[in-house]
Parts: sequence; structure tokens; C-alpha cells
Amino acid sequence: RSKMGDETCCSRIASSCFTAFAGFALFVLSLVLAGWNEYRIVATEKTLSAARINLHEAPCGPINPANDGMLVHISCQLSHLKSFNDLPGLSTLTDSEATGIRLMQFVEVLEWHEISHSDDKRKSERLEVNGRPTKSTSYSYELQWDTHWIDSSSFQSSCASSNGGRPCVNVDPTTQPWWITGPRRLGGSTAGAADGLQAGAFLVPSDMAAQIGTGRPLVPSCDAKPCPPTMDAQGGRLYWRNLKGRTVASNVDFPGDVRLSYTLFNASQVSIIAQQKASSFAPWSGPYDHRYTAYLVSDGLISAEDMLSAASAQSAFLGWVLRAVSLAAATGGLFLSGAPLTQAAGSIPCVGGLLEGVATVVLCCVSLLAATGCWLMVVAVSWLWCGMKQSQIVSHGTRWMIAKSKQEVPFFVVGKMHASL
Repeated sequence: RSKMGDETCCSRIASSCFTAFAGFALFVLSLVLAGWNEYRIVATEKTLSAARINLHEAPCGPINPANDGMLVHISCQLSHLKSFNDLPGLSTLTDSEATGIRLMQFVEVLEWHEISHSDDKRKSERLEVNGRPTKSTSYSYELQWDTHWIDSSSFQSSCASSNGGRPCVNVDPTTQPWWITGPRRLGGSTAGAADGLQAGAFLVPSDMAAQIGTGRPLVPSCDAKPCPPTMDAQGGRLYWRNLKGRTVASNVDFPGDVRLSYTLFNASQVSIIAQQKASSFAPWSGPYDHRYTAYLVSDGLISAEDMLSAASAQSAFLGWVLRAVSLAAATGGLFLSGAPLTQAAGSIPCVGGLLEGVATVVLCCVSLLAATGCWLMVVAVSWLWCGMKQSQIVSHGTRWMIAKSKQEVPFFVVGKMHASL
């Protein structure tokens, strides 16, 4: 038997074992996902049910101190928005055009991308083992807008053929003189946000404010007329031009140019369901699991019931998606675990191809049946656990009410059991 045959056989066995191990790991993780998803569905629904019972309607102002620590619902006008016309390219906009809750910016740089192409070659003078293929790698280069800078120092000299005989050089935009006062960072980021955003008399927390508003693009322009040589505005974007080795006009894209676009998020009204905490809000924990909280926000004047129903529908939809994903992953995991069996069937002389096809079909059916059975068992155990947990909560609640009615202090302290979205 040749060395080539030994290496091929060993590599196939090693590949099959690795595939089987990865498949088993995927199977286990999919069952964990299935169990967690069922618990999440129940915990979320229990939290929303508790929220319906404990919810209080609160006025937009003045703030009622009696509601402090309680779950409240408000529907109020937003105030204390911010004007962003002090940012690059927005000075010509009016306050009404550039005022909102937050401003997002998206920055890209035009640069060369290296693309590798590998082909198997059979050239006898390059073979290490007779008949064994070798790989030949070639490279091509394209100009693309990207959100991160690529170091071109490792590019092949063949790039010059794509660049008119000149080497492909990606200029680091952070070394440009306009970087600090211009785009400042690549990718998507928050250019600015309203400080002290208020809903009625309440201060809106920053994490909640980040969920409010509908986005619309702003059209920037050069702050000075005419545009300086390093800047240009066109197509709803602001451009900073790379002047290092530039061979084209300033209104034509060139490697190293940077472009920026803005999206303004704004809303006039907001509805919130959360725990009132002094003059602001915090997540509210119910009686089921403290990791699941009621902390909802929606644009506009939305009733509490509509907000809770929307949250319930969203949770249910996510639940069905994760059920399908976990079942499919469990089936795929078991199928991959049986890879050595199909490999063994395929190695039988003469009839190996036929047997491998039959083994694949049989393994697929068995994997589906076995995975479905295991998946249903995990789901059933999860629901049983949720039922037991609910019984414990009811039991603790009953003891607490009896002790309170007798004006006695129970000999144990029941830890807080909360619920959340």
C-alpha cells in the first residue's frame, strides 16, 4: 500500500471523527437551547401577566412620589431634544431639521481589497509525492468602500496591474490632517445624543432613549462655500478627499477617500412601562424570575395593554423560531455524529457507493426520529420544571400572606423572586 493511500485513509478517518464530535456537540447545545427557550417563553409570559396585575397609570407631571418603586405606564410628550448642527456638514441645516433624540453616523474608506484564488495544479516538477496535487494561488485587487482600514503592506506586487502600473497603497485615514475634526471613526457609531431627554416630567434613561425614534437621513453639505480641496458633498454624503498621490479631480473617488452619512432619530411622543424610580425609570421585576423584567418603550401614545400584547406576541414569535432552529440543529447534530458509519459503508469495495447512499438516507431518518424524541423530552421537562417553580412561588406567597395576616414575622426570609422580558 502506498504512502499516498495511507495518508488519504488516515485523513478520512480523522475527518470523520472530528465531524462526529462536532455533531454530538451541536446536538447537546441544541437541546440546551430548546430547554432554555421553553423556560424563556414561560418566564416572559408570567412576567407580562404579573405586569398587567401590578400596573399603575402615572401622570406625565407632576411626578407622584407614591408611585416610587411601582410598575407604571406613561404616555407623554418628549422634550429636551438636541440640535446637531454643530457637527461637520450640518451647519447649514435649520434647528428644526437637525434636532432630534440621537444622531448616528456611518463612515467608510475607499481602499484596495486583496482577493486570493487557489487552483489545483498537476505539474510533475512540483509534486512532492507522485500523483499528489499541489495548489497555485493567484491574487486580484479591487477598490471597495469598507468600514475598517486594511494594511496594504503585505499586498503582492501584481496589484500594480490593477492600478495603472502603480502599487496599491491603502492610506491610514487616521493619519490624515482632517481626521480629528472630521469623521473621527470608521463604521457605524453615535455622533451625538440628547442629554436629559424627558417624557413629561420624567427623565428617560439612556438605554431606553436609544430605542426611541424613527430614523431619517440628513443631507450634509460643506460648512464653507466653496468646498475646500479636501472636502466634497454629493449624493447625501460628505466626503473627505485623500490628497496623497491623488491623480483625479476632487469630485471623483480615489483610494484613501472617506465618506460619511448621517441618520437622525426623532419622535415627539413616547409610551413607557417600567418601574418608577424617583424621577426616572428602571426595569421592574415580577414574582417569577428576576432575570426577566418589564421594561418597555414605544414611540407614540400607546396603551399599556397594547404594549404588553405586542411584547407577548414578539416573545411567542421568537419562541417558535427558536423551536424550529433547535429541532433542526438537533437533527443535524445526530446526522453528523453518524458520519463514520456512512464513511465505513462507502469504503466497501464494489458496492461502497450504493451502500453509502442507502446509509445516508437511513441515518437521516433515524436522526430525525431520535432528535424529535429527545427534543420533545427536553421540552416536557422544561414545562414540568416551570410548573414546579410556579407551585413554589404560590406556596411561598401563601405563607407570607398568612404570616402577615397574623402580624407575625416568619422564621425564614423569602428571597425576592422576580420576572422579566
